[in-house]
Amino acid sequence: MTPTDDLLSLCRAWLHNGEAPVARIQDWAALRGLAAPHRLHPLIYRQLAVQAEEVPAIELAWWAQKARMITLDNLKRTAELVRVVLLMRERGLEPVPVKGPCLSLELYRDVSFREFSDLDLLIPQDQALPALACLHEAGYVIDDGTDHPPEAQQWPAYLTGQRGEIPLVNRDNLIQVDLHWRMLSLIAGGDDDWSLRLSPEPLQLAGHAIPRLATDYLLVYLALHGFKHGWNRLAWLVDLAMLLVRAPDWDLAALRGSFLGDTQNMLIFLSCLCLVESLLGVPLNPGLQEDALCRELMPKARELAQAVGQGIYESRGREPGQASLLKYQLMACPNLGAKAQCLMRLANAVGFEEVRTLGLPKGLRLLYYPYRWCRLIAKPLR
Repeated sequence: MTPTDDLLSLCRAWLHNGEAPVARIQDWAALRGLAAPHRLHPLIYRQLAVQAEEVPAIELAWWAQKARMITLDNLKRTAELVRVVLLMRERGLEPVPVKGPCLSLELYRDVSFREFSDLDLLIPQDQALPALACLHEAGYVIDDGTDHPPEAQQWPAYLTGQRGEIPLVNRDNLIQVDLHWRMLSLIAGGDDDWSLRLSPEPLQLAGHAIPRLATDYLLVYLALHGFKHGWNRLAWLVDLAMLLVRAPDWDLAALRGSFLGDTQNMLIFLSCLCLVESLLGVPLNPGLQEDALCRELMPKARELAQAVGQGIYESRGREPGQASLLKYQLMACPNLGAKAQCLMRLANAVGFEEVRTLGLPKGLRLLYYPYRWCRLIAKPLR
């Protein structure tokens, strides 16, 4: 068994309340090294603790210490999240925390279970500027990679250049916050419908009712977000698997009518479900076989899931390269026309970090596009 096999067997055992072949783990150092990029320390420790008699004492102690450090870090960020949300509420704003401690609490009933390095807040687009002002009051500055972030008078112009997200950092406690007003639409296309995002049942966090994403929205977002990044973190796949376990009766018809009306997005979504089934043993929803489009797309979805799964094994914890991500995107295209559009989007996509690095004056930024074409052509020749 490879270290990836060991990691997946521990994940499956935890998801299904079973036991992993811990006694057959030969390379504990490789397992530790693989758990880090996949953000799986808390889960692995909990499963090893269940089978403690089979685990070398020194290894169990290492995993326990790592889990304690993550717990303390998560509690610090959770307290900061509550502080920021309450401050924004005082200003008449209603942010929706996504991922981070809220997703950990929703899926695992424990804020210490997921590893996260920042906090994500979702707001309506028309609240972006007052939300930015509120966060600035709370000690945050825009994290634009420079020593001189935009000042308050520059914020309106700065916002017009953003695609739906602002990264911020608190210079006192170094906690990062990402402010979002578009999430799923950045991945799936179209427009987000705010009324479809929120669950009627808020989440209870530290004695406060916190709004949370609707299950259907969260399901599609976790799937398409993970696919976009080639599932380079298995923790994301475990999140998706856990949501499927928690909410097995999700509404396919509702998804088809809202977030998954596009055939390509439907194929990607199905491939993610197939990947969860093959790697983590969570069975497909039987209702998929009753849908004609799902039956038609399922062979391609399984083929795509197999390619992504193979990429996870081959990457050994490293982020997939652009070639792999492009391969997955092209496999998800239903026809040649869609493949051509995909290639054009890739070639003409604006890389904001690259534009900033080039330092082109605003009037000359169209020169970025021929530069990008040259860069893409030269990349495979290196």
